[in-house]
Parts: sequence; structure tokens; C-alpha cells
Amino acid sequence: MPQLPKDVAKRTAEAESGWDMEEGVYVVALKAVYDADPKTKKEYSGDKGPYWNWVVEFPKTGIAADINEGRYKGRQLWRSISLSESADNMRQEAYNAFGDPTASVNTDELIGNFAFVETYNDEWDGQLRAKVRKFMPLDAETAAKLDQKVTPASKGKGKAAEKAEDLY
Repeated sequence: MPQLPKDVAKRTAEAESGWDMEEGVYVVALKAVYDADPKTKKEYSGDKGPYWNWVVEFPKTGIAADINEGRYKGRQLWRSISLSESADNMRQEAYNAFGDPTASVNTDELIGNFAFVETYNDEWDGQLRAKVRKFMPLDAETAAKLDQKVTPASKGKGKAAEKAEDLY
């Protein structure tokens, strides 16, 4: 019978189990924005037309992980946002939080940028799962700790001009 290597056993023992998490506000990094399933390349589409999945990851190391008190390291969450007119406000929220209040850049340029995410738990198929309630730009103090630039375009609340991949 197999036995886990010691380093894997330690990580396993320290991991948080389940898909739910303590509801709250956390620092996350934008990991990816998908307009289609990465495996099948089929465009995401719902009742109101196409949508994008914004995938965020909890920092694994560094200052950003410390701000989250080391919780949920490496865990990923996503938020699906429609391209319909009724979701314009949710797209603006995401772009603004990750550093582009004008929504004018390719989302690839936002990858690695930090923002706050507010989470909540929702039941799906009989199991509690953490979900993204909203994205929020970093405040000036947190941005400074993460060495992420803040510009007047986001009213001092989180335009990331540089990626900070070495911090997560």
C-alpha cells in the first residue's frame, strides 16, 4: 500500500478540508480570465449570452499570504460574469479591482494583480461551497505593503500597474 512522502503528508495534514471557507474579505491574485473552457475551447454561454470566468487564487507565500493570515493558500475561486448589459456593473467592479477602471486592456495584462475578494458560502448539490460575492480594489495601505502601484484613475483604491507574481 502506498504512503505519502513526508512533505506531502505535512501539507495534507495542514490543509483546510471542504469547499467552504470562513466568509470574509481576503487578498487574492488574478490567475486567469477565460471566455471558453480551457480544455474543450467551447465558449462559455448562459441564459443571457456569453460570459467570462474570472479565476482568483489565494497567495501561497509572501506578504499577501501573511495578510490573509496564511489561510486558504493556493485555493482558487472563480466568478462568472456575463457580457450582457445587465452585468456591466459587475464587469466594471472586476476591471476596477484588478487595476483597469477603463476596461480597456486585455485581461492578460491584469494577471497577477492583487485585489480584495469578498466571499460567501452557498449550497450546491448538497454541499457548501465558497463563492465570490464581489471584487474590490486594494486600499492604499495594502497596495503599499504589496508594492502594487495605486493611481488616481482608481481614486486611490487599487490600480495595479505592475504584476506581483513573486509575492504569491
